[in-house]
Amino acid sequence: MIEQSLLSRRSDIAKDGAILSERRATSDNFATTWLSAELTSVELTITAFRRCWLSLVSVVLGLSVIFALTQIDDLLLDGASNYWSWTTVFLFTGIFWSIPIYRETRKTLASSPEFASSPSGFASRLGFWVPIVFGACPYLIFLVAILRACIRLEPTDALPEVAEAQSTLVTAASIATAFLGFYFVAVIRQQRERLDVPGRRYKRSIGLSFLVLLLVVLCFPEWFSEAFPRTMQLPLFLGAWIPTAAYLLERTQYRRSLFVIAFAVVFAGLWGMQDRFNDVRTLERLKPPERSKDTRQTDIQRAIVRWRAANGCMSPTPCSPAVLVSAEGGGSRAAFFASTVVGELLDATRENPAAYRDFANALFVVSGVSGGAVAAGSIRTALVEPTSNHEPPCKNPDLLWYGASDDRPKKTWRNCLQMLVSGDYLTPTFAGFAFRDWVPTPFHYDRSVLLERALERHYARIVGEDWSNCEQVEHGLCGRFGYASDSASLPWVPLLILGSTSVESGRPVLFTDLRRTNGSGVGKMFRGTPLFGPPDLFPDSYDIYELLASHRPGTVTFPPVPITESGVPPEIVIAPDVRIATAIVASARFPLMTPSGVLRNADGRVVTRLVDGGYYDNDGLNALRGIITELQIEGITPIVLHISNSPVPARPGLLQIPDSGGRYPVSIVEPPQGFWSRLWSLTTAPLLTLNNARAGHSLRSQRDVEEQLAVSGIRENYVRVMVKERPDFGGQHGLSCANPPMQPIQMTDVTLSWWLSPILQHFLDLQLCDRQNEEALNGLLARLRR
Repeated sequence: MIEQSLLSRRSDIAKDGAILSERRATSDNFATTWLSAELTSVELTITAFRRCWLSLVSVVLGLSVIFALTQIDDLLLDGASNYWSWTTVFLFTGIFWSIPIYRETRKTLASSPEFASSPSGFASRLGFWVPIVFGACPYLIFLVAILRACIRLEPTDALPEVAEAQSTLVTAASIATAFLGFYFVAVIRQQRERLDVPGRRYKRSIGLSFLVLLLVVLCFPEWFSEAFPRTMQLPLFLGAWIPTAAYLLERTQYRRSLFVIAFAVVFAGLWGMQDRFNDVRTLERLKPPERSKDTRQTDIQRAIVRWRAANGCMSPTPCSPAVLVSAEGGGSRAAFFASTVVGELLDATRENPAAYRDFANALFVVSGVSGGAVAAGSIRTALVEPTSNHEPPCKNPDLLWYGASDDRPKKTWRNCLQMLVSGDYLTPTFAGFAFRDWVPTPFHYDRSVLLERALERHYARIVGEDWSNCEQVEHGLCGRFGYASDSASLPWVPLLILGSTSVESGRPVLFTDLRRTNGSGVGKMFRGTPLFGPPDLFPDSYDIYELLASHRPGTVTFPPVPITESGVPPEIVIAPDVRIATAIVASARFPLMTPSGVLRNADGRVVTRLVDGGYYDNDGLNALRGIITELQIEGITPIVLHISNSPVPARPGLLQIPDSGGRYPVSIVEPPQGFWSRLWSLTTAPLLTLNNARAGHSLRSQRDVEEQLAVSGIRENYVRVMVKERPDFGGQHGLSCANPPMQPIQMTDVTLSWWLSPILQHFLDLQLCDRQNEEALNGLLARLRR
């Protein structure tokens, strides 16, 4: 009985063990099956993305452009956008970006064996949804960008333009959502009913449209920029190339390496044959001048005599201070802010001539770099325009200006100078970068010329001139650089200096109304030191006309030097001219947006290549140091007005370094502290150092100029106005700020671009309401009192 019980017990244990083993085996099989299914799903997903790499590149490019560039937010806040323009944007998004992505993705997956042979299961779901999701990405990217722009508007609610911008963004989001909904309905229906993907006719239509687009951009870039401004070009840039690229990839799939080599050879051949594609535009020099008004450049002594005459203080009568303006670089932001400051000073002095000297007469020279060069060139040119009673020359309103919504904006110099630099310089430059300049031809010019022509066209439009006749009339920014009047009988206009940088030497290249020598001579004293000869005003710089006049000995024959330019080397006398717009763009050659400019000499050989002046001196202060010394030698007190636009940060994160009593307390922006930031810095640190070293050089220049201006311990001869992310509106507001906001305003990441939204324009205008800026300008006006 006991044995039977034991046997029964053993049998039960064996059965239980078998059951457990079976369950364990089932569990292991389930885990293996599940893991295998998951790995298969991951593998299929990776395969789908790998097969659809062309569409993925387009989506990633769109994400990078939309989210990495803060300039996109400013584009979305375009005050000129309305219902129809946004409809056009999203119609273009569908035709040229969304549908090409969907079409190529679906076609690729349908022809892939991994998905074509799987009528059901995960592969089938991938083949169904991946094309739909990829095609929806363009609209989703725009919607997220619109949401981000709305969030960025919150700290600026006090600006009246914000309500209009929010309404515009709501309109844009509604239209994008409607197009997205229509897209989902259409493509899901097409997928479920197994309708054929748009075929050869559609591909030919889109490809032909892209080729027509390229031809239009090549032949009529100005018309294209006017017809499809700013945001409208984004879908074309991000997606219009997909059908053509897919067609080329399909046609060359068997001998792709040969086609790539052939394309590279053709591409290199075109660039090799078009070696003058990026040349700086020059003009044949005017015939040897017989009149002083045709004399190019002047010397510092003549300029000082003319400035004295304009200010009623001929030597040895003591003079009131002379103002020297330096406009810092920074794209349209710099141009708009510098124009605002100078325009306000012109208005303040000209509206009350009994109390103030005319700021235009007190202004001796304007030095500009990069975006500041746009302001400097426009200001000087506007002051030369013939008008009655010192009125501003603007005749036509600018719809892109933030004050254009006013029924009758006041005709002031501040408003006029703002309108002269508030044009859309981004669209033609971007059109050249995205569509024209990849393949140079002898029939079109590069994007730097497009920028020059955009500057000329916008200026002429505002002052009511005919831009189409620019080559013959030579008015406005179409005029020749360096022909400041040298006659005492003509009104005084401030001198102009624009700074560029030489790629080969790293030294500045100056476009200037002043010759580098012919200054104070032997026998004069300066601070107890005798002078032994004419100084070099710009000792570390090249003069543009010196470079243009360079040649190999014996290769050029020179005519006699006219009496009006006696003392000038004959090589410089016959050197070619440049237009004012050309000089401005030579100073404002941003990396990527505009290529380096090739400068050729009298022999036709390349002398140097020109890039943005901000590489060497982004403030324009360095070019003023020799002039400051000359004015001091002549007994004239110089005042430097430094117009800075690099935003002063308001956010926390500044590490304060203990100040030992010096005049210059230092603060450092705290860098990111995380692991990924440190890892990323291994590659970015050298590039960031090269870029940020300009800030260190700028601070050094500011200190040197301030010390040079200081006489008897007085430091008020250096005046600086600046842009702040959070201006302080707590001061006693005067004429420069008639309507200060009632609540604080803050704007981070103030855009650096060739176009400004109305919100950003108004934000820059309100910088004159900042307590520190008001005190600086009021102090300067006090020095201009009669």
